[in-house]
Amino acid sequence: MSTIVVQSDTMLWIRDILKSEMDLKDERIFFYNQDYVLPKDQGLWVIVGFSGGRPYANRNYTGTDKSGNFVEKQSVNSLEQIMVHLMSYNLEAYQRRYDVPLAIASIYAQQKQSALAFRIGRNPIGPVDASGQEGPEINYRFDWTLNVLVAAGKIKSADYLENFITELTVADDTSKDLQVTFDPSVKPVGLT
Repeated sequence: MSTIVVQSDTMLWIRDILKSEMDLKDERIFFYNQDYVLPKDQGLWVIVGFSGGRPYANRNYTGTDKSGNFVEKQSVNSLEQIMVHLMSYNLEAYQRRYDVPLAIASIYAQQKQSALAFRIGRNPIGPVDASGQEGPEINYRFDWTLNVLVAAGKIKSADYLENFITELTVADDTSKDLQVTFDPSVKPVGLT
């Protein structure tokens, strides 16, 4: 069984946009729940995480591929929420809190969305001051919520019932009924 999968790597795409537009080094931007060590200096670091989603379209239909093989095509469209946390021991998280909406509206972000067929909402929710969640050590934390429209899908070879014999009886006004037996996976001869 061959399978072609189209995945939505939303967190990876958002991380890439923020890293590029905010000019962050790899050790300054992490995924939520990733095993990382916080930088020892006072500077900014960013955490990107999946917060939730809501599918709004889910389809499954059959067809044939280029070689004429029977395939099943599945797709789902979803609205995902991606959280972005800006954190620092010093004022940098506060000073750069608007870098997130600037990054997602950038030309680079627009090109990335066009190339990968996803869409980031232009009006993120935030910045929310979440500094109190980190205790006394981390003085500044600002959270953003991004709404992202994404699609994912799968095309795979589909099984079907071969040699499944169907019997059809057609009754008319006469005393004779017409009875035909055929295999529905094979096109009947003489029909177009």
